Parts: sequence; C-alpha cells; structure tokens
Amino acid sequence: MLLGLLVILVLAACLRLYGLGNASLWYDEGASLYLSHYLATPAALFDSTKTVEPPLNAVLTGLWAGAIGMVSASTPTDQAHDFLLRLLPCLFGILNCLLLYILTRRIYHCTRTACCAAFLFAIAPFQIYYAQELRIYSFYVTLALLAVWATIQALDGNKRRHWALYILTLTVLMYSHYFTMWLIFSLNLIYVALLGKYRHRFWPWTIANAVLMVLLAPALYGAFTMHAEVQGLEVPWYPNPTWKTGLITFKTFFAGYGPRAWAYGPLFLLTIALWFWGVLRPRKYDLATVVVAGLTWIPILGCLWLWGGADFSFYEHRLFLFSGVLAIVGVARGIILLGRPGMVGLALISLLTLPCLADFYQGRLHPIPMHRLAMWDKVDFRDAARLMEDQWKPGDRLVYTSHFSAYSMFHYLPHDQLRIGWGPEDEVDFIKTLGHEAILREHKLMPVPKERAIDGATRIWFLSTQGITFEWQPTTTRIREWLDSVATAQERHSFPGVELICYVPN
Repeated sequence: MLLGLLVILVLAACLRLYGLGNASLWYDEGASLYLSHYLATPAALFDSTKTVEPPLNAVLTGLWAGAIGMVSASTPTDQAHDFLLRLLPCLFGILNCLLLYILTRRIYHCTRTACCAAFLFAIAPFQIYYAQELRIYSFYVTLALLAVWATIQALDGNKRRHWALYILTLTVLMYSHYFTMWLIFSLNLIYVALLGKYRHRFWPWTIANAVLMVLLAPALYGAFTMHAEVQGLEVPWYPNPTWKTGLITFKTFFAGYGPRAWAYGPLFLLTIALWFWGVLRPRKYDLATVVVAGLTWIPILGCLWLWGGADFSFYEHRLFLFSGVLAIVGVARGIILLGRPGMVGLALISLLTLPCLADFYQGRLHPIPMHRLAMWDKVDFRDAARLMEDQWKPGDRLVYTSHFSAYSMFHYLPHDQLRIGWGPEDEVDFIKTLGHEAILREHKLMPVPKERAIDGATRIWFLSTQGITFEWQPTTTRIREWLDSVATAQERHSFPGVELICYVPN
C-alpha cells in the first residue's frame, strides 16, 4: 500500500504542477498580491478601510512573493513568475492528498479506503483548480484536515496536545477565511449527534470551544461586519440558491466547472450513489458516518437555507471546498464496500473525470451561471501587459472599464493606469454593487469620468475583456465609441479574452 500511496502522491503532484503558470493571474489572485503590500504596515491588515479579508492570506502571499523575489530573477510578466507564485498553494494541495489519506484511515481504520480517497482527491478537477490558484483555499483544506483529525483524536484520547491542536488549527483557519464558522458549527453539531458516546468529553469540549471563541473574537467581529455590509448592497451578485444548487455543488466536487454535461451528468449520478452507499450501507450511527455525512452536507444545507431567501446571496461553490473533500471520502468508502463492482465504479469515475480535466486545463467554463458561481475566465492580462511594457513611453496611460482588470494589471504593469467610466453616476452604481466605499477608493477601483481619465495623457492604452467576466459590454462599447470620437486608434492587439487599443488624442 505504501508504494500505491507514493504513486498517488506523484500523480497528484503532476496534475497540480501541469500548466501551473499558463494562465494569467486573475482578479482574486491579483487581490492577494495587492493586499500583501500592507505587510509593511501590519496594522493595515486589520483596518476595515483597507480590507475586509482575514489577514493570513495576505501574510502568506506577501512572504512567499518576497522569497521569490530574493531567489528568482523572473519578472511579473514572465510565465515562470506566475508558476513560482502559484507553487505555494500547489504544494499545500499535494500535501492535502497525504493528509486526506491519514484522516480517512483514521476514520475508517481501512487502508484501502484511504488509498481510494487519496486517488479520487488526486484527480478531482475541483481540488486541482484551487491548488493552482494564488488564494487561501488549499491552505484552508490543509488546516481543516488537521482540525478534523485533531477533533477525532481529542474525543477518543482526551490528550491535551490534541485539544491544543483543535484550538490552534481552527483559530488559524478563522483568520484565513471567515467560512471557518461553518466548519466550527458542523463540528459542534457532530459532537451533539455523538453525545451518547462522548458524554464524558462534555467539559473538555466546552472548555476548548470557550477558549476558541475568545481567540476568534476579533475575527468574528470582522465576519459579522462584512456580512452586514453585503446585506446592504442593492445589486445582487449571484442568483439565490435552490435545492438544485446544492446538487450542482456536489457535481462540482467531482467534475469541476466544465461544460460537458455528457461527462459530468453520469459522474454526478455515479458519485452521489456511491456516497450514499458508503455512508448509509453500514447502517451504523457511528463516528465515521456522522463525520462524513455532517461535514459533507451541513455547510451546504446551512448556506442553502441562509442565502436561499436572502435579498443578497453569497453562495459560492468554492466555499464548500472542504465539503468536497469529505464527499470524496464517502464515495471512496462506497467503492470499497461494493467490492469488485466498486472497482468498476472507480474505473468509470476515472474515465469520466478525464474530459472534465481537459476542460479545466483548457480554461473552459460552464455557460450557465449557477454552475460556475464565483468563477470567471482567466484572460490573458500577462501578455497584454508585456506588450505595453515593451512599448511604454512617458505620458502613456492604461485605462479599462472593468474593476475586474485592476488588480491583475496593478501587478503586471506598474505604470500610470486607472479605471475609466462614463460619468459620476458610474461611481454611485459601483458603490451600490460592491459596498465598502472606503476600500474601493483606497484600492483605486473607482471609475474616473472619461474626460478626466484621459486628461494629460499623450497616448491611451484601452484594455477590454471578453468572456465570462464582470465586463459590462454595453459600457465598454460606449466608452470605445467615445474614444474613437476624441482620439485616433494607432494600433490594435488581441489576446485570449483581451482586446488592446492604443489611442492618440486628437
């Protein structure tokens, strides 16, 4: 089994390293780098006029980017530079495959189930996706796996080091991502469900959670402040989820965000059937059943209830990345319990995953919004920035209509740039859409009225994006037509998802 695990880890590494630097850094990744600049003044990471994100993502990103700057001569517009930046989450993603093996073996006391879970994790496009994104997600899974392992060890053995690890991992998790509250809630529900078996752990459990809440107080305040802010927004980001959205989320755990229904449909039916077989077939109300079922579905069902009827929905598939890990464990158990037919199921899952992986590596996203909640095209900002860098002259200015371009271009092109708008009304609409006005101004995301946006520039580089992005095409077309009337287009360049026009004012 040791050789088999080693092969699985090599497979996980290959799938996560492949194409790691191919795509440009997109909006969220650029935001990670932008926030990391506040490390110079650490208090800013807790300043609500500068960021509403928990601080650990910026800390990890800043330290990693600084280390790359010391050991590598690559520049931001080099593909190798993006590869090195994304290597941090990639390494955590590879480690997670090993940690999942350890946790699954601890839950089921079965090496075959653990190997099967590790293999399914290794090939899952959803897990690979976030192991290749410069955000906190793969590190979040690392800590969550450790937290669940520590919970089980503490309940069974009542050793101080396991209670300490329970408190430590969940504390660090909460300062990594506010969604940790759902993990804490789920673990407490799981304890209540198992109270008959673990009644003798009531006081250690209560004390550990009391200490945890004290340590989390600042993060809890930040989480509820952020929640109140988004509930005041006037423009919804996503459609309200329904029960079907929850099933789509389960589908995404195994198929990712790709558009091939002929592959992801059978894959969904096969995996959900195996999950139920693995969890319900033993007909035992034990720790394994409650942990796998609870951590898979409690966050999903809770968020469906919370956001289903809310004026503003914040339901995103990526929030349930760790639920996807436990879904994999349930499916792996179903495969092992079925015996030889289960191995046939595993082979079918592997075959159906191949086209989903192809979609991932080729950047193909599902055309229906509910299937790709919070996911957009990673267009080619990097090559566009390299071209401008090569041709940049004093007096040049880069303008773009979408805030979605800002963080990436701040990273790739540290020259004069801003977001262009039609008039003052664009600023009002933007605040209604995103809120956090102080942050929008601090991060230079506000649209500047068109006349002022080009004032004083000797050349204007106009960048627009196409595809599944936040680009509002009627606005882009309107601004382009206005630029055509007040300036002369000297050259045009096209990159995947990006159009670049160089104008000289008349």
